[in-house]
Amino acid sequence: MVWFPHGEIGNSPSEPVLVHDGPHRGQMYVGDVTYGGVTRVYAERITGSDGMARYQGAVFPMSQGIEAGVNRMAWGPEDGALYLGGVGSNGNWNHQGHTFGLERLAPAWDGHAGPDAARGAAFEMLRVQSAPKGFMITFTQPVDAAALVDPAHYEVKSWRYEPTEQYGGPKVDVRSHQVTSATASPDSRQSLREIADLAPGRVYAITLKDMKAADGTEPWSTNAWYTLNAISKKDIAFEHFVGSPVPTADAQWLYDGAASHASAMQMAKDGAPCDWRVERDGSLAVHTPKDGIGEFDIVSRAAFEDCFVHLEWLSPAGGNVKDGQRNGNSGIKLMERYEVQIMNSAQAPEPPQFNEAGSIYRQTAPDVNASTGAGTWQSYDIWFTAPKWETSTSSGSTSDDPAAPRAPKTAPRKLKNARMTVVWNGILVHNDVEVKDKTGLSGTEAPGPARILLQSHSSDAEGPVRFRNIWVTSTPTASANGAAPIRSPALPR
Repeated sequence: MVWFPHGEIGNSPSEPVLVHDGPHRGQMYVGDVTYGGVTRVYAERITGSDGMARYQGAVFPMSQGIEAGVNRMAWGPEDGALYLGGVGSNGNWNHQGHTFGLERLAPAWDGHAGPDAARGAAFEMLRVQSAPKGFMITFTQPVDAAALVDPAHYEVKSWRYEPTEQYGGPKVDVRSHQVTSATASPDSRQSLREIADLAPGRVYAITLKDMKAADGTEPWSTNAWYTLNAISKKDIAFEHFVGSPVPTADAQWLYDGAASHASAMQMAKDGAPCDWRVERDGSLAVHTPKDGIGEFDIVSRAAFEDCFVHLEWLSPAGGNVKDGQRNGNSGIKLMERYEVQIMNSAQAPEPPQFNEAGSIYRQTAPDVNASTGAGTWQSYDIWFTAPKWETSTSSGSTSDDPAAPRAPKTAPRKLKNARMTVVWNGILVHNDVEVKDKTGLSGTEAPGPARILLQSHSSDAEGPVRFRNIWVTSTPTASANGAAPIRSPALPR
């Protein structure tokens, strides 16, 4: 899937671990017994011009200064730190003279999910993706705009490997490549670069030259090695936020992990205080029934119509991911009626379905599956426009006499359907989509404000769905403090 060029980024790679949170979520960290550091791997599944799907990706430097060669890595059960176990002295493949080998790496980022996940992280290349004529580079922070589009700030070389008796695998057919063009995203976090003489079956070494963040920060590392097994035939669009979805002055917190935790929420069935468990990390765990749906739903104490909602959620592994509905299932319902599905829906080559994560449940599938996988924190940002109704709902008599005959009340008539724009992990998946009716087993549509509901659903997953950082504002046109989902019109989907 990914080559580690010998002597440049690896010598004796060891145990990989999946990253569950932070800006690198969904990627892998890989130790090295000889080098003693930790590298990072971003992998993607692409479809080549031959129609076959393949995995490939990039490896990046991540950490050095480790005191011993890294043999094993494990995440701490409570502190979110990465523990490294290494070989000290004696034997082969070690760091001579060292008699210790246990170290703890604590993350520097602030734990948010979605497009603001990299806040507090180092300035570096977050990922490199294959494009039909080159590569898309995404950075953790905005880059100096002039440097981002200047081909002189990128150096690209490539080579291939052949089996030989020589240790480490020598490079074969080394080439230098010209960067023929570089296009920047409007938020200056992404650059799409076209590369001359692009060919599959090669490793591409990408080096940044005199590249700085917009605030002048130097990069943590300047190198990436991308293994191009096949050239992706799919064009890549810039999909992101302009600005960050941070709470506005009028935002109401539905859950923030504070001591009062779910005081803004109550049980939907009887108005009792929320009985969902607060985990050690401050997240709110769904009260999951053994069977059935909705018994332990919770709702906001406040009611809303037009609104913007930000929430972060984690769906655990387990359950029938391919075609089941018990794989970490939950959902958020606007006005208690219009659900955006939450579920452990793994990324797959098949088109997303209308009952999977990111869907407007059983009405509209998301445009893309933006899942980062089971056990990772993910985010939804939802711009919701409530349905509009006739103001008069009765044709009865206006007499004050209670005995006067009255015509029966007529059902209120809906003039406009609800609409939603949904951004999932920073990717636009519903763009002003019409919601024609209530979703699933929700209550019948009716005029007037209603509450926000978080769903309880039976599950076969390895633990409950969890929530954190849920806030809402009744002024959706403010676009969450200036943040609005956009797509660059210059690049096709």
